This record gives sequence, structure tokens and C-alpha cells, in this order.
Amino acid sequence: MIKANILVNGLVQNVGFHEKIKQYADNLGISGYIWNNYDGSVEIDIFLKTKVEILSLLETIKTGTESSSINEISVNVIATDPSFDEGFEIINDE
Repeated sequence: MIKANILVNGLVQNVGFHEKIKQYADNLGISGYIWNNYDGSVEIDIFLKTKVEILSLLETIKTGTESSSINEISVNVIATDPSFDEGFEIINDE
């Protein structure tokens, strides 16, 4: 199992970006979390099985939504075992 921590900068809050990533994860049965950072970026912790899944996810992130604009993507990948229940969640600060 591979844990990827992905930081996405640009116009990614309140534009359907979270829902698009959740739909991607749910369709593939991938576990993880996505949340907003106070600086306007979005952060994703996701557990994947292969490098191909990481590359596919990064393409989904780069595509974004019609209303989003991606400026920068930072990825930190480590080998690990998931430490939480399966499923993908959007974490709200509200």
C-alpha cells in the first residue's frame, strides 16, 4: 500500500474539486481524506495500491473541474498500511 499526501494550490476551493476527487476515489474503492487549508490550497491523504493509480489520480487532479484552476501540485509518497476505515471522506472545517 502507498500513502500519497498531495497538496494542490490554485483555485480549488468551492468549485466542486473535492467532490470530483471523492467520486474518483469512490469509483476505484480508494481510501483517504481531502480538506481545505487556510491558505486556499487543498490537501489530500490517499491510500493507493500501485504507481499507476497515483499517476491516474494526478491526471484527475490536473484536469480539475470547469471552475477550478490548478497552479501547483506537490506529492509526497511513502509505503504504508492504511490506519483508518476504508472509504474516502471530505473533511469540513465548519
